Amino acid sequence: MNARWAVTIPLSRSLSAGSMRLGEGIEAYVESGPELLWIKGSQDLKQDRELDLKLRVLPQVTRYSVNIAGQLTPHERRLPSGVLPAGTWRSLDSLLVLKPQVAAFSGRAPAKITIRLVRSRTLKACQLLLTTIDALHEYAKSTAQCRLDALRFAMNSQRQVLVSGQPTPALSGSLFVRNGCVAWPAGFNLEPCLDQTSLQIVLNLVPGDLALFSEDGHYEVIAANQFHPLTRGNVWASKRGAS
Repeated sequence: MNARWAVTIPLSRSLSAGSMRLGEGIEAYVESGPELLWIKGSQDLKQDRELDLKLRVLPQVTRYSVNIAGQLTPHERRLPSGVLPAGTWRSLDSLLVLKPQVAAFSGRAPAKITIRLVRSRTLKACQLLLTTIDALHEYAKSTAQCRLDALRFAMNSQRQVLVSGQPTPALSGSLFVRNGCVAWPAGFNLEPCLDQTSLQIVLNLVPGDLALFSEDGHYEVIAANQFHPLTRGNVWASKRGAS
C-alpha cells in the first residue's frame, strides 16, 4: 500500500516513536548519512487524529505528505522537494527494541523514552509521598480520620506506599510533584512541556493512570484502581497482606 505520510527524527531519538510500534502498516528506514530514522504509513491523518498527534509530538520531527510517486512535500508546503529513500524499509516494530523498566507497582511499565527530568530552581508544592507501609500504619493510628479522609494510597510488592493528597503526611520518604497524569521527584521539572493529552499518548496511558517518574528518567504506571482511601482499616489490611 502506498505511503501517504512520512516523518524523520534523529536516530538518537528513535525510542520516542515506541508508541507507534504496533501500528498497522507503519514502516521505518534508517538513513546512515545524517543518522535519521524515517517512518512512513498509509493512514489518512485527517481521520486518524490519535496517530497525527503522536507524530506531532515526536522530538525534532520533520513531517511530509507523500504522493503516489513517492515524492515528499514538507508539512504546510505545496510543492514536492524530494523523494522517499529507496532502500529496504522494515516494520517499525522490528527496528525498535524497547527495554521496559520492571515495575514495582503492579500495572504496565513502559520503556524509558525522550521525556526527561531536569533540575529545577523553583520549589513546587508536592502532592505525593513515597514511604513505607509500616510508617503509614503508625501515622494512621495516631491521626484523626478527618485528616486521613483527604488522602489515598497505593502499595507495591516492596512494602512501599505512595500517598496522594494534601496535606502531605509528615513522614520520612520521597516527595513528588504531580501534574495530572504524571508525577516526578521534588526538585526536578519534566521536559519537554506537553499537555495532558499528548502525555497520555506518548506514555501509553489510559484515563486515570499515573506515570510516576524516578530520578533516572524511568517511570512506572499506577492505575487508578490501585489507590485506596486512607483509612485505618485499609492500611491495616495492606500491612497484614504484605507480611
